[in-house]
Amino acid sequence: MEANNQDAILIKRFRENIILPKRSTEGAACYDLYMPSDGEVLPHRTVRIPLGFGIAFSKDLALLIQQRSSLLLLGLHTGPGIVDSDFRGEVSLILTNASDKVYRWKKHDRIGQMLFVRIATPELQLADDLGSTKRVSRW
Repeated sequence: MEANNQDAILIKRFRENIILPKRSTEGAACYDLYMPSDGEVLPHRTVRIPLGFGIAFSKDLALLIQQRSSLLLLGLHTGPGIVDSDFRGEVSLILTNASDKVYRWKKHDRIGQMLFVRIATPELQLADDLGSTKRVSRW
């Protein structure tokens, strides 16, 4: 499965009855991610949540899994995660509960966001000298 059109994004369901990622408004930069089932994460624990879909896109893109600010206020941290263009498995989200309370969610709750970004993959060249600028390390 390969996206032929540079901007075509192919998406495949790995589970039935999930909400596929979608933008909530025309101006939204990110696509909302939804919980595929009910669940919970205990205080000060981290879980991996398979989201029920796979995705294919061109090699000049990367997919970033981003935080929802409303969940951050509750002490929940997602990602950040990166999905490379050659990954064809089920997309997952890493959720950490930094609070002292159990966090429970319902199927189809919004849990995160995904953002496509254009990337460059330049060749790295070993150098003896990097030149100088006004900025130096202060460590």
